Amino acid sequence: MAANKLESIKAVVSIRAPTDPAHVTNLFSESVEDITANGESEVNIGGRPFKIKNQFIQDLRDKEISSIVKSLRKPLLVLHSPQDKTVEIKNAANIYGWAHHPKSFVSIVGADHLLTDKKDALYVGAVIGSWSERYLPRKASIDIRTKAQILARSTDKKFTTEIQAKGFSFIADEPIDYGGNALGPYPYSFIASGLAACNSMTIKMYADRKGWNLENIEVEVNHGKDYVQDCENCESSTNKIDKFERVISLSGNLTEKEKERLL
Repeated sequence: MAANKLESIKAVVSIRAPTDPAHVTNLFSESVEDITANGESEVNIGGRPFKIKNQFIQDLRDKEISSIVKSLRKPLLVLHSPQDKTVEIKNAANIYGWAHHPKSFVSIVGADHLLTDKKDALYVGAVIGSWSERYLPRKASIDIRTKAQILARSTDKKFTTEIQAKGFSFIADEPIDYGGNALGPYPYSFIASGLAACNSMTIKMYADRKGWNLENIEVEVNHGKDYVQDCENCESSTNKIDKFERVISLSGNLTEKEKERLL
């Protein structure tokens, strides 16, 4: 209803949404009289309290969702779970069937209605973020870099960090097992990525300069922890250092001597 009225809305996402007004009021049917009499009342839906006003019930009775969706000429993404016990998946099928293209449907298998499992919520967020990029205009990035400056800003999502580097924006995070949200590579992954990219670029540059037939370069970088050996200033014998191991694979019509030179 809002998307039909607001031109600023470029795309619409439906998450576990019901289509039948009667179905919605059935979730708090014992409170309908109280809401009608007093104008509003607090009800419990899916284990959470919600304040429902009489205007909301009136809107449900007056509006026909099918005609609204049919007239919605905006990109639509429908997300729903076959296991949703609060709102049956047929509601999602109705929304998808009424809508015009471009439209997409994604099944959130195993999720409950309120996405109480953090993994389900993060998945839904990632899908929406990726899907909406096609329909939302990108904002021009501000180049805050001077020389090799990198700007990192913390967020309110534990370890999740926003990074800007010469007009490029990306996210660093920690794995879920370490208390992060796994929304981006962890810091050591960035270090390993830089090492792998630098190796690949340098080898390619050298081969091109020599005119050698190098078709492909693969640089695999593995990161781990290793016990410190011959350490003069270690506080204990259990101290560890970060260890990066590179595995470089070269393919193409190269002689053994050329491969040795490249490595």
